[in-house]
Amino acid sequence: MAHRIRSIASALLLTLAALLAPLAVASVWMADELGDTDRYVATVAPLATDPVVQNAVTTQVTTAIVSRLDVKGLVGAVTGALTAAAPSQPKLGSTLQNLSGALTGGITDFVQQAVHQVVTSSAFPSLWNQANRAAHTVLMDALTGSSGVIGTGDGQVTISLAPIEDAAKQQLAAAGFPAAADIPDINATFVVAQTDALHRARTVFNVVQVFGNWLPLIVVVLFVAGVLLAVRRRRAFGYGQLAIAVTCALVGVGLWIGRHVYRDHLPSGVDADAAMLLYDTVVRFLRTTVRTIAVLALVLALGAYFTGPAAFARHIRALCKAVIGHGRALTRRVGMSTGPVGPWVNRHRRAVSAAVVGVALIAFLLYDDASGTAVLTFAALLLAALALVEFLDPGDPAAASPISG
Repeated sequence: MAHRIRSIASALLLTLAALLAPLAVASVWMADELGDTDRYVATVAPLATDPVVQNAVTTQVTTAIVSRLDVKGLVGAVTGALTAAAPSQPKLGSTLQNLSGALTGGITDFVQQAVHQVVTSSAFPSLWNQANRAAHTVLMDALTGSSGVIGTGDGQVTISLAPIEDAAKQQLAAAGFPAAADIPDINATFVVAQTDALHRARTVFNVVQVFGNWLPLIVVVLFVAGVLLAVRRRRAFGYGQLAIAVTCALVGVGLWIGRHVYRDHLPSGVDADAAMLLYDTVVRFLRTTVRTIAVLALVLALGAYFTGPAAFARHIRALCKAVIGHGRALTRRVGMSTGPVGPWVNRHRRAVSAAVVGVALIAFLLYDDASGTAVLTFAALLLAALALVEFLDPGDPAAASPISG
């Protein structure tokens, strides 16, 4: 009866840990990546040199400037004035009117080239970071409740392009278009997201701010407690890791689905490619982390299984040991042996194996590229190192002899 209670309690703790694991990752992401202005700006800073974002910003700023210039209205006014001043030449007005479309297109192209020069210049990254910093500050004010409004219309989170517009007007003036200096302030924006559920998002964000740094520790405690409480700890560890792999994989699927939902709900007139690039950049840490944890948990679950008492696992271990043994025997037949290393490894087999695993774990934690590929690479290296330990262990200390050849 006691074993049954322990098993149920262990299963509940491990299930809770598996369910909270992806939430812990998301909380760290929201608290540290999204909640910190400096980190957010550093995350999106590389987008300033991406042609997709540059083209989108160029289009937005060009459209805003041309709309304020009212080129068609100016051409119409000039045409009317010339017609009134030279009534004897009625064709002059009609000719200018016919050329209004070409004039409008020419001025638009001229403005676009000037804006593109600004956007592709060395000054643009600083302007881009400035705009994103301001947008993030407004968003954080809205999410934390320190501001009564989100600062954007129609429930949209936007990046103001005002600094870029000012630079573009200066560029136009320097390029021989002095009228640009008289253009009034423009409110062109780069849409980031919709915020129809602002109050719900504010609640989630405030909860994350409180529990974000504690949730990962809570998950670890729940998982360790579940394993220690289990009657069959190796089996509990394996199933617990498998459950974590599944929940993290589901979060990855959710991010993929969310990406398509986000794209489908972008407002009309928004550059979808640029918006999706921004989305992918912001969620990259979250996507990479859940993928890494899923792969790591799966590797640990497989490790727990293949080191366990299952018949198939024993068969695989025996097969690997036999292959390594044949390799060891082959080296002896050609006149080589492990020398004094073999008996020493035999005497300290468990300590050596534990040290190999510990070094691999520390190296993985210190490795900069925490990705699923890195997990698989370190797992393969660890297996190779453990195979080398098996190769160096002669089994029978008397079988080792000084190196010869």
